[in-house]
Amino acid sequence: MQLAVFGATGETGRALVAAALERGWTVRAFVRTQAGASLALPRGLDVVRGNPERSEDIRQAIRGSVAICCVFGHRPRDPRAYCAALTRRIVDAMREAGASRLVCVTGAFVGDLQPNLSPALHALAIVERRRHRAVLADRAAQEAVVMQSELAWTLVKPVRLTTAKRTGTVHAGPALPLGVRSRISRQDLAEFVFRAATQDRFVRQRVYVRN
Repeated sequence: MQLAVFGATGETGRALVAAALERGWTVRAFVRTQAGASLALPRGLDVVRGNPERSEDIRQAIRGSVAICCVFGHRPRDPRAYCAALTRRIVDAMREAGASRLVCVTGAFVGDLQPNLSPALHALAIVERRRHRAVLADRAAQEAVVMQSELAWTLVKPVRLTTAKRTGTVHAGPALPLGVRSRISRQDLAEFVFRAATQDRFVRQRVYVRN
């Protein structure tokens, strides 16, 4: 079974690749041509180096995969909004390839703020949306691309990511209560994304996650 990962050179992406390889999956990672050159990528990983604006490169990464995971985000010191546009190209390539399972990681502050956020967290979200208006607008557009597709999608929405070790315990749900202390390790997030991509749970749902 093959999993396609977009964003495989990031911390969450590397953890996701490792989780899939440990379970005997074939993993095809899309990596920007100039990215990840200095990273020691795992043995057994099928790397497709390409241009994220070139549809043929994206189709090559997706070809033969039963599930596609998007774990990319905005890069530090790079103000360009690209998440929505890249996700749209991925969705189009999935349609052409006949692939249907898509798991996309965004964030708890993205899109409509739901009542599962505590009052304090809701207030913090408002502040962050003002500070990072362009970034969060791009992320909201990314979610819209996913939700408007006919795919079997899942949106995964963490609040705060940490570098803590894997705990093996993840709480998840469309109405999961979240507060200012809610967080999840990247290792646990990666495990959850892998399980979501390989199971039918949470199909066509926005899912909040925390440890």
